[in-house]
Amino acid sequence: MRQDFMSKQAVVAEMQSGSPLAQARTILHSAWAELDVGMRQRVPLNTIETRNIEFDAVIKIAAILGVDLEPTQTVGDAPVGPKP
Repeated sequence: MRQDFMSKQAVVAEMQSGSPLAQARTILHSAWAELDVGMRQRVPLNTIETRNIEFDAVIKIAAILGVDLEPTQTVGDAPVGPKP
């Protein structure tokens, strides 16, 4: 059986705190939900769409932690997308 990392009270308090951990959890949860819904569509997300959502979440979480991550690969003049 999995042992909880935090008590129920600590989880609720952390979610209400607005801390970097709570913000990162919100981003992770939103990305997870977007992936879940996308995979249940009549035409599910493809691998690139899935990875794009994952990379976007990682960049946003890193920004909360004060780390500036940018995609290092571009194709021609294609934009890499907006900064979080």
